Amino acid sequence: MAQEQQEEVVWNKTLLVVSLLLGLLAAGLFYAYDWRMKRKLTGETVTVLRWKRSLHRGDLVALSDIEEVTLRKQIAGELKGVITLKDRTLLEGGNVRLARDVRKYDFVLLNDILGTTLDSPSRGIGEGMRAVTLRVDPNMTPGDMLRVNDRVDVVSLVSFPGRPLRAYVILKNVRVKGIGGRSANPEERVARGTAAGRYRPSMRTYRSITVEVKSETVQQLAELLPRLRGKLIVALRPLPKDQLAAEEGGELNPELLPLLKQPLPDDLPPGG
Repeated sequence: MAQEQQEEVVWNKTLLVVSLLLGLLAAGLFYAYDWRMKRKLTGETVTVLRWKRSLHRGDLVALSDIEEVTLRKQIAGELKGVITLKDRTLLEGGNVRLARDVRKYDFVLLNDILGTTLDSPSRGIGEGMRAVTLRVDPNMTPGDMLRVNDRVDVVSLVSFPGRPLRAYVILKNVRVKGIGGRSANPEERVARGTAAGRYRPSMRTYRSITVEVKSETVQQLAELLPRLRGKLIVALRPLPKDQLAAEEGGELNPELLPLLKQPLPDDLPPGG
């Protein structure tokens, strides 16, 4: 009789252990199913950082200035250069300074602390080309018709020794990389973080443009510009109909090369 009671106790303990294991398995399956459903509805998430207050360029960064935000991984992937939680160490040490102004609730970007633009305008300069800035006549520009990446001709008055003064196309079909010191189209909206970007009105008047020329043309322009008798005039070209047309330009007008071999008169006023 005692042996039967002992066997029953052992059996009951076995049932209890099995019940506990089945309960834990059921709970695990439930939580796995719940996690899977939530992931299906929300997608994979990632923790990123954003600023808790507005700061100015040169300010030291403290960990108390940032907070963690969970985003869908797809959304976070669209934010170029955003710093995630695993890269938080980039902000530690107490000696990190801001490379530019930031606003409260903006996401923390690598550009904020490194001062290197992932999409720097200089990345758009073609191989073997250079971006050079020219002073132009503000009354003889296309105004707000001109956009970055448009093509233009640059014209001015040139005087050859022993020849009458006449207009020449200095540069033909060159690509515009900047307008009035701006490397992006003035009307573009720039979204920062979750806040809407501020609207910048188009520039109707500007005194300089930056164009893309071949590397050897830069030196030639430096020698030519002091010889010009008038300011530079910008003529906007129509959009090219094919890619070949878009790839042309960037050289100095060959007709002007002989002028560079002439001595520069002392009384010649500077052009532009």
